Amino acid sequence: MNHSAPPDHFVYFFPFIFIGAWLFITTLLSQLSGWPGLRRKFPDTHDRGERLGSYRAQTAWMGVLRVSLRNILTVEAYEQGLRVKIMRLFGPFSPPFFVPWKDIRIERKQGFFLGGTIFYFGDGGPFSKMGLEGDVADNLWRDAGELWPEKGPPPGPAPRGKILAGIFWRWLVYTSLAAAFFIIAPIMALPDKPEARPPILVAILFPAIAIGFFSVFEFFQKVWRQRRKK
Repeated sequence: MNHSAPPDHFVYFFPFIFIGAWLFITTLLSQLSGWPGLRRKFPDTHDRGERLGSYRAQTAWMGVLRVSLRNILTVEAYEQGLRVKIMRLFGPFSPPFFVPWKDIRIERKQGFFLGGTIFYFGDGGPFSKMGLEGDVADNLWRDAGELWPEKGPPPGPAPRGKILAGIFWRWLVYTSLAAAFFIIAPIMALPDKPEARPPILVAILFPAIAIGFFSVFEFFQKVWRQRRKK
């Protein structure tokens, strides 16, 4: 007598499990970034004045834990202040917040990995700051003009050669670190099975190509940001 296999109930429940896990993770990251507190203190408003500049798919970090928000933010300069919003898919419970210029303090940081521009909102507490790429901040500065919190004239657009050099050195460092991991980790995990390890050429080319793809995208994104009409 043939018996049919019992239905796999997991298939039916998986969409609900995935959605629940996604909502939990995005909500947790939102809390760690300090977004809810900023939203309460600086709610979005329609009284923003004219929009002076808008930049989508931007990368930033937020909060004391430097929660990474990669390519999912939109930052906008208005006459009355700075508006920050996140893609709804990655922040279903994180509405935009709007910070008046008078409540923003800016600090420039130099460094290979942690360089950029730090925005302190309000009292500048550990959950009231955001790190943004320096060239994006410069574009916002040129858009806002004298409204910008920093003193003096805004810096001009960076030459393409300088942009390319910075991206190349980051690509080289990240590729070297990734290749070293892919070479050393299998040796440590499989000391007696060299045939099971990936070829050294593959361990180098795989991260080089993968990271290179994103580096090329980053280069054209930076050039486009500088050339596009405000």
